[in-house]
Amino acid sequence: MARITLREWPSECGCGFVGKIRGWSNEFPLPCPKCGAATDLVDERPKYSPMIATDSLVGGLEVPHGKGVINPDGSPKKYYSKTDLYRALNENGWNVVGDSPQEYRVSWSGKRKTNGGLPLKDGEE
Repeated sequence: MARITLREWPSECGCGFVGKIRGWSNEFPLPCPKCGAATDLVDERPKYSPMIATDSLVGGLEVPHGKGVINPDGSPKKYYSKTDLYRALNENGWNVVGDSPQEYRVSWSGKRKTNGGLPLKDGEE
């Protein structure tokens, strides 16, 4: 059995009316309050979801300093995905300021190249 709903429906008409019409869902199409003709429902839902988190860094993120996460010659390195950035941070013992000191959950070798930019001591991993 279909559920019948009473509410204000966003509608538009050929006569130029655009607005909400109060009516029952089983009475479609609702009559226009201006001319009485049948109206069309308007979809007011957002066209995209603002809460989707993506991996890409659009335009890239340039890291100006931080041994191991910049180019070997000392020039800034650009990262185009969060995964690549987090992998480099894990391998060099760094974290983004404000993040917890735990490793990022990305696939990586599991072996550090440096410890926060400092060379590893013997036996350290």
